[in-house]
Amino acid sequence: MLGFPSGSYIGLWITEKIDIPENKLLIVVTVDDMKKAFDTMTKPLQAIIGSIAFVSFIIGLIVIYVVTSLTIEENKDKQNFNG
Repeated sequence: MLGFPSGSYIGLWITEKIDIPENKLLIVVTVDDMKKAFDTMTKPLQAIIGSIAFVSFIIGLIVIYVVTSLTIEENKDKQNFNG
């Protein structure tokens, strides 16, 4: 499908070290390397999610303020007619 020779591997995931000549290996990645790479990739996403949460909180406060203000204004008008 990708044009590699038959019997070749794109990746080999094992838990024990096996005897493969260094000239046939492109890279060796450990579990710790994968965890560090994942953490590095997700840090910007964590910052974006934090920013979105903060903006959502501010918008929520504004909505609550507007609704409360409108409710108070409506009740002031009703009290003026009754009193």
